[in-house]
Amino acid sequence: MNNQKPSGQWLEEYRVRKNLVRLYTALTVLAMICLIGSAGWALYGWYFAFARYGPAAIWTWVKTPLLLSALLLPLLLMFLTRWNHLSQILVRTHTRGLQIQHKRKKSRIPWAAVKELYTSATKYGINGFIWKKKAGIRLVFHSSNREVNLDADLDNFEDLIQSIKANVYPRIGARVDSLLASGQPVEFGPVQVSSRSINISRKDIPWETVDTCSLKNGRLILTTTQNNREHSIKLRSTRIPNLDICYEIIRKMSGA
Repeated sequence: MNNQKPSGQWLEEYRVRKNLVRLYTALTVLAMICLIGSAGWALYGWYFAFARYGPAAIWTWVKTPLLLSALLLPLLLMFLTRWNHLSQILVRTHTRGLQIQHKRKKSRIPWAAVKELYTSATKYGINGFIWKKKAGIRLVFHSSNREVNLDADLDNFEDLIQSIKANVYPRIGARVDSLLASGQPVEFGPVQVSSRSINISRKDIPWETVDTCSLKNGRLILTTTQNNREHSIKLRSTRIPNLDICYEIIRKMSGA
């Protein structure tokens, strides 16, 4: 990552969704009010028990509000930390790269430094009932082991993903095309493609045996026919870097 000021033009600005910031603001204020109330309740109980019944009765009167306070304090800290984190995140796209700002710290990422993109879509639910879906994108760089993760807490997140892909994929795609044209294989995590075949988890599959290729429910799905038998191969998309490029190459090479 490069911390030098880029030249060129700033394009778009992405902040955390306002409704999310307001939610954690409200939760922080509510937890604080409840904590103050429970502390006041404990103080009153201590005074009342001491004045009426003596020191031996104090614990009986204060244990409930003290236990409530012990539960509310970590909740308050959690909500406050989350609010502080969300309210100070800013992501900006630039003609030459990406800038991520948290509080006063800024990180600038040139588009050319991005080696791989991983996208994800996490579902929250039980027994097929989904109440929330959350997308994310992970950037991996050429020259370091550091990664950057962004998620759907940001407003217009889908636009941000498309902007990153539009600036990164042409560079990666050109390199991939060059390798394939020279007869060299290209790796996409557990998938390796070449001009003659696709290799998945060390299993070599000729292109002419690949019937269909699709992306469904966060998985890359291939159907093949070998020895007059149809096989289905499913891979989680989160395991495959530069998924869109990999998917298009498979469809192009196999004719699926």
